[in-house]
Amino acid sequence: MKNKKLAYHSELPLEKDGADLFLKIMSSISVFLFTITLTGYFLVSSLVDNWDKDIVNGFTIQVMPDDKDSAQTDLRVNKVIGFFENSEGIEKVRLIGDKQINKLLKPWLGEKVDINSLPMPKLVDVRVKKDFKADFDKLAADLVDIAPYTSINSHQVWLNKLINFAKSIKILAFGVLILVFSSCTFSIFYATKTSLGIHKNIIEILHIMGATDDYIAKQYARRSFFIGLFSGLLGVISAFIALRFIQVFALELQGSIFDKASLGFSAYFSIASIVMFTALILMLTAFYTVKRTLGKIM
Repeated sequence: MKNKKLAYHSELPLEKDGADLFLKIMSSISVFLFTITLTGYFLVSSLVDNWDKDIVNGFTIQVMPDDKDSAQTDLRVNKVIGFFENSEGIEKVRLIGDKQINKLLKPWLGEKVDINSLPMPKLVDVRVKKDFKADFDKLAADLVDIAPYTSINSHQVWLNKLINFAKSIKILAFGVLILVFSSCTFSIFYATKTSLGIHKNIIEILHIMGATDDYIAKQYARRSFFIGLFSGLLGVISAFIALRFIQVFALELQGSIFDKASLGFSAYFSIASIVMFTALILMLTAFYTVKRTLGKIM
């Protein structure tokens, strides 16, 4: 067994040719770009899903404050909450606290602005039941009679624009994934054919000794599999380091619409599986490239 193992290593010195190094570099870069793009695709997808829920399942009521009588403002808020609690299709109604409003406004106004000194409106968050279509014109008319100086913000217009933009980004990201995958596959094909040319004499001797095309192709496939594991691991780790730096800078955007971006279990599993996916792609591409090339020239 030991002699066979040594014989295998001495037959085709694949690890010593320039094609081997080229394949490692190109595969690592491709995996890095693939991981970055795939992560971005999942993050944008989560944004679109969350924004869709915001549009369909909720809206905000703005109650302007009465500077002279805070009790009157509280009365209006209670009337608004009571109105929606007794309305059809409403799942939940809650008053957004002043602390939460201040937290949302600080990234926009800065730390030096005393938000409490500003005439801030009261905000009531309304969640509707699934598949319920709210008639905003009727609700607005009813609110004027019940509680003056109130308005409805459905977020419909600007959120729809954001969703359309995000969906365009998803399509672009998917296109980039296809390009990166194609370039990686071409690199494997080119590197394997180059290696075949380098070791042509050894391959001819192996054929004379009775080695089949399958036997030679399996040696390339085995070597490419381990290159894929190495490149995949290196590319994914490098991508996670880069994404970590981006995340640190993104923390400064607290309170922005991008806070809704997140990765679920399926996203993490897909990203982690890139390593094995890369190894299998390199292995299969190398195997069929060798088989096809040897079938033509030998």
